[in-house]
Amino acid sequence: MNIPDSSTYTSTIKRGHYGLLDAQVKLGILKELVNQALESDAVRDKLDEYIEERQVLGATRRGEALEVARKTREEKEQLKAESVANGGTNAQDPLADNLDVLAMGIKVVMMES
Repeated sequence: MNIPDSSTYTSTIKRGHYGLLDAQVKLGILKELVNQALESDAVRDKLDEYIEERQVLGATRRGEALEVARKTREEKEQLKAESVANGGTNAQDPLADNLDVLAMGIKVVMMES
């Protein structure tokens, strides 16, 4: 390992008393081990494979989301076109619904008076 002053910690490490090591020393050892693992071809190949799988999965999910959004947009456009063709108000219009409720509320208040 290429950890500075690692010779002073060798006996502690060999005995398995990692709890006696300073946190910075532990992090240095971990960093060195990770670097060695990444330099090995087997780990690097597997990591590249995982990265590629994640990219394909992400592209697939984005494609599915775009397809759902396209279908939703087409359905809304179709409903709007049907509403205009029938000459009626758009049933999906929240303002129209609110005005109807408001009008009913006024009628109820007038009846109660």
